[in-house]
Amino acid sequence: MKKIILVLGLMVAPIMMAQQGKQMAVRSSQTQLTAEQSATLETKRLALKLELTPAQQNQLQKVLTKRNEERKAQQEAIKKKRAAAETKPIMTSDERFALQNKNLDARLAFQNDLKNILTDEQFAEWKEMQENRKQRFSERRNRNKGGRRGY
Repeated sequence: MKKIILVLGLMVAPIMMAQQGKQMAVRSSQTQLTAEQSATLETKRLALKLELTPAQQNQLQKVLTKRNEERKAQQEAIKKKRAAAETKPIMTSDERFALQNKNLDARLAFQNDLKNILTDEQFAEWKEMQENRKQRFSERRNRNKGGRRGY
């Protein structure tokens, strides 16, 4: 009886993994939103949570559209670099430093733009939302790491 259960388990596991792979492929092949579309959605979400005025929404829309366009351009550059390389490109420490520095500068600029657009209360609430989001992501990442390795 134990052998039968073991054999059935070994037969079902690859099928389940294949189905998961198909779901992931479908999700990744869905069309991506444009920079302006995603900025509009994010602006509306923030308008609901932070009670933004129409003027704040317009300013935020412009900032988010600019940020999303820069992100898309960076993603395209990375895709091209990966496609051109036969093996996975390894970044030098200087390249990694430059990329991280550029990303941090962009985050600081975005945060300063938000500070200029939002009131002090709204900005404090936005910061709290970011911390909660970061914490949830970290918890989910740690939970998934442990699950994959069987700990």
